[in-house]
Amino acid sequence: MRNAPRVPRAGAPAWSAALTVCATLLGFGAAGFTCRSPGGGPGPCADQCTPGSGRCNGGLVETCADFDMDGCVEFGAALPCTAGSCTFGVCGDPAACSDECTSVNVAQCSGNSVQICGQFDADDCLDLGPATACAGEDACSVGLCTPSCADECAGPGIVTCVGTAAQRLCGQWDTDACLDLSAPILCPAGQYCGTAITGLMACQTCTDDCDPTSYTDTCSGSGFTECAADGDEDPCFEEVTRDCSDCSGRPSTDQCRECCPMCGDGVCTGTEGACTCPGDCTSVCGDGCCNGIENTNNCCLDCMCPMFTSCPGSGGCI
Repeated sequence: MRNAPRVPRAGAPAWSAALTVCATLLGFGAAGFTCRSPGGGPGPCADQCTPGSGRCNGGLVETCADFDMDGCVEFGAALPCTAGSCTFGVCGDPAACSDECTSVNVAQCSGNSVQICGQFDADDCLDLGPATACAGEDACSVGLCTPSCADECAGPGIVTCVGTAAQRLCGQWDTDACLDLSAPILCPAGQYCGTAITGLMACQTCTDDCDPTSYTDTCSGSGFTECAADGDEDPCFEEVTRDCSDCSGRPSTDQCRECCPMCGDGVCTGTEGACTCPGDCTSVCGDGCCNGIENTNNCCLDCMCPMFTSCPGSGGCI
């Protein structure tokens, strides 16, 4: 009597292991044969993912494994994370790590090497990737390897004046990592470039301290004080004290002549007189100087009378 076919008991292992042996170890698969489970079950399959890997589905996670026992791996059902949330196919606790950087694919310097921000491990947090050293003489600056250079100025935004009419700004004006000075930029109308109250240079405005059209020069010993626009770097008028030597070359009508007369300029000003500067001042009888047209015949008060003559008090000697 023939024995009845053996029926696999409930819960018995599937035929996946046997099919693997049939197709690979025994070589039937390479020979073009198809290995099937008893009863003409499904034929060969293909892996749909990498065993043990995961993927996120919304806030859920799907894991890659052989869930249907057919010898091939596939993603299973989407399940909620037991801790944290699903990121890049992995469940993690956000409190268990902290970001090492701020944004994916943003580079930063580590010494003279570059590191990229991204996901380089299994947690949810951003990591800094391996450090890649800059080549040769290149230096890392702002996350880039660039040829070595030197800063032209002290810091971004700092101003350098070009005379009083224009400024140059410190910043990044080329492709290297060093700070550069911009091309000259004219100050806005009504402003000048100079040292501000902060001690730094900047384009700024100023106010006149005096009115040159109504100001009267003030004498002070061997100098004078006037209202001028060249006392300092700004273009505004202010009171400026000068030495009399600054009168040299000015026209004879300049107010400085009253404080600093200049003999020989053809104008009798200030302390000039016929005695000290006869070329500029006209001699008057009685001024104590015998010059010009004065002589013993018309001004015996200034001109000494000859022996055996006398001065009657005015006129000529008698």
